[in-house]
Amino acid sequence: YQGQLKDGWPNGRGITVWADGRIYDGYWSRGVFEGFGTCIWSNGDKYEGEWHDGFAHGKGHYTYANGDCYEGEFFQDKFNGFGAFTY
Repeated sequence: YQGQLKDGWPNGRGITVWADGRIYDGYWSRGVFEGFGTCIWSNGDKYEGEWHDGFAHGKGHYTYANGDCYEGEFFQDKFNGFGAFTY
């Protein structure tokens, strides 16, 4: 982890690269993703948007490695609400 800390926890803007290749660049609160950020998985999938309590939550854009994408609303890591899926 490289970024801001509070009481020993990631808090504020920061970036983390995990051993499995996943990367998160964005905002943290109490050690979890919170606010706006981008997560890229080792398989090439990417989510850019709002986070709450470590979940994709709010408005965002999810792009699969094959180019398919969903742009719209999320609730706890799931497509939920108004959105559009493009193949």
